[in-house]
Amino acid sequence: MVDLFCGIGGLSYGMKSKGLRIKAGFDLDWTCLYAYETNNEAKFIFKDIRTVQKEDIIPFLFQEINKKFWLVALLVSLFFVIRI
Repeated sequence: MVDLFCGIGGLSYGMKSKGLRIKAGFDLDWTCLYAYETNNEAKFIFKDIRTVQKEDIIPFLFQEINKKFWLVALLVSLFFVIRI
């Protein structure tokens, strides 16, 4: 999960306690860095949310996708390509 407007990470911490994997949080308040990274074991990215692009978020999302998913997606894709 990537947390936008993360602050010190209260929402991330709650999600983490329920089993979600927190990868990063974006916020413009640098004073939140220590608390966020310490409590959530995730990277704090100091950046104005108005300037965040999909390229900033995508690397964190793809860390979570496991090899089985990619294998299944590849097999399904090949099935449809071969049928057409």
